Amino acid sequence: MGNWREISSVDSNDQLFRDKPRPTDYAVYDLDVNVLEKQIINKSSDEILRFKLPTSNKEFEVFELKSSEVIHPDLQKEYPELRSYQGKSRDSSKRVRLSFTPQGLNAMIIDEAKNIQFIEPSSQDQSKYISYKRDDLKNIANDFLCRTESLTSFQQKDILAKNFNDLKMRTFRLALACTGEYAQFHIDRAGIQNATDTQKKVLILGEMVIAISRINEIYENDLSIRFQIIPGNDQLIYLDGATD
Repeated sequence: MGNWREISSVDSNDQLFRDKPRPTDYAVYDLDVNVLEKQIINKSSDEILRFKLPTSNKEFEVFELKSSEVIHPDLQKEYPELRSYQGKSRDSSKRVRLSFTPQGLNAMIIDEAKNIQFIEPSSQDQSKYISYKRDDLKNIANDFLCRTESLTSFQQKDILAKNFNDLKMRTFRLALACTGEYAQFHIDRAGIQNATDTQKKVLILGEMVIAISRINEIYENDLSIRFQIIPGNDQLIYLDGATD
């Protein structure tokens, strides 16, 4: 599914990354995301989808996906344009999280060596997409400095000897608020300053879906827990930094 076309040369004036950090190595693709959305809009939540996605070696692989309920089904009914999926490549060597929002398609792919690749829209009309590895953002990552002091005074006997791995996946209800400043950042970035408040809230809720989808990939794999955005969460989205 989908028609990806790699762009071999890009105009130096093309604002591919706009306000994003520029990786040292990346690929750029053309994609008509509307074609993909039309193909999935009437699919049931329990139906397996197959998507062809570019991988970090600039080849293509087919991924089999199922719906991942990042937002509560009641909220999903109000915002059917927000969809999230999880799945694996056909040989099970890669895991993927994929979201469709008003911002287009966003994907995070993790291979067996835990290398992480991102696919993100790079133009406001969602016609161009960039694919890059997290490791190619080294110049950004090196700026991080953790100042948390390590705790070294505890004894092994103080740790409760309990097996937390009971093989159960737990879902935590998540009420996720946003400030006016957070909202304005994404509104400006999407160029929808003159949109209605409803349109702006769909945009912000879409950004939340993208973030929680990626977070769930880590928490489900490492801790067997997932977060699900609650019904009515759109009421916690504040658009004005002066009144939030």
